Amino acid sequence: MPKNIVTAITIQKRNAGRCSISLDGEFAFGCSMDIVLEHRLTRGMVLREEDILRFKEQDASMYARQKALRYAVFKPRTEKQVREKLRRLEFNAEQIDDAIDFLYEFDYLNDKRFALMYIHDYLLRKSVGKEKLRVELNKTGIDKETITEALAERFPDDENEDMLRAVATKKLALLWRKSPAERAKALQTYLRGQGFSFSDIRTVLDELLDHQHLKEGEA
Repeated sequence: MPKNIVTAITIQKRNAGRCSISLDGEFAFGCSMDIVLEHRLTRGMVLREEDILRFKEQDASMYARQKALRYAVFKPRTEKQVREKLRRLEFNAEQIDDAIDFLYEFDYLNDKRFALMYIHDYLLRKSVGKEKLRVELNKTGIDKETITEALAERFPDDENEDMLRAVATKKLALLWRKSPAERAKALQTYLRGQGFSFSDIRTVLDELLDHQHLKEGEA
């Protein structure tokens, strides 16, 4: 008498999208209803060991896709974040790669879009320069090329200079008690800490300090 005869296919009570497959009168494995329909599993079929393994692997890949999708649609994620989530859930490398490809195919994953949203949200909270944002974006695991593209798109040179000027002007107003030399040093240190480049700072710093000297001279 052959082994691995399908003796029952039962819809699971807690998940109507999954079935329990019994072989030779005993529960053997659970799988998605999609697998049952795709492979036309019916009572009386004889399954080879390689068939059973293939169904289990396919089911695991489908489950990885579901987990990845739920994680990615809850809020924007980077590829690295999704990969780390699936690793914690103990999916293997092949299943993770398949899930990542699935998310990209249906546009649920886009690191460039994530970077632009991250920059937008960050700047709503605080005005900082490109280098500060680059450091923060590096922490998310986005590749350097994508970060550079996003920063270039979000920070045209003229807009970057306008933002730097606004930040510097606001900070300079708080340094009025200091001497001109102290003001220049404190402002430069502050702006570097906010992620603005030295060359950009030098241009705006000279302009603002010269303007302030004129005002003091007029007084």
